[in-house]
Amino acid sequence: MNVQESVGFSAIQLMQLFAIYSVIGWLTDNIYCLIKDRHRFDRGIMRGPYMPLYGCMMVLSLFVAHQLLMDAFAYMLILLFFIATLVELTAGILIHLVTANRYWNYTGRFLNIHGYACLVHSLKITVFLAGCLLLVHPLVMSIISITPPWLDLIFLLIFYICFVADGIDAIDEGIFMRKFMKTEVKIYDRSKRKKRRA
Repeated sequence: MNVQESVGFSAIQLMQLFAIYSVIGWLTDNIYCLIKDRHRFDRGIMRGPYMPLYGCMMVLSLFVAHQLLMDAFAYMLILLFFIATLVELTAGILIHLVTANRYWNYTGRFLNIHGYACLVHSLKITVFLAGCLLLVHPLVMSIISITPPWLDLIFLLIFYICFVADGIDAIDEGIFMRKFMKTEVKIYDRSKRKKRRA
């Protein structure tokens, strides 16, 4: 059984979808922060306009959607919730292990897992994933279907060259930070603890 039969997409399409949803996730995350907190945060460990966290979530979600189809939507929502929780938890732990830093922290939130994931945010991501599957993905696939192969190749080459270089730089910087920084830097704290008024 090849990749397209088991997942519903070719290997090239999966690479395209990972890239596209990494960018869409980055845009959505930053717009959310702008609306909620009135200013943009430097999110994640990568400098480029993409968040592979969301790319991974969407690729896994597409696999689930292909296996279950839309007649098991309620069951699919449950699986999307577990995908959101597991990917964010895994990413948070790996980033902490590499850099010794926390790039998000849900400490104090209801039903959080050591600050790496929490119930409310996993539910928000579940809604985002379901919305992408129902509304965004059909549009993305229609655009991919009419895009000439040469343009696909250029897009993939540019994206993955930048992505790999950015990833190597991020890992190298993370190892440096872990080696020389003795205190934990919490770049973005989503905990419920309120700031004390002076």
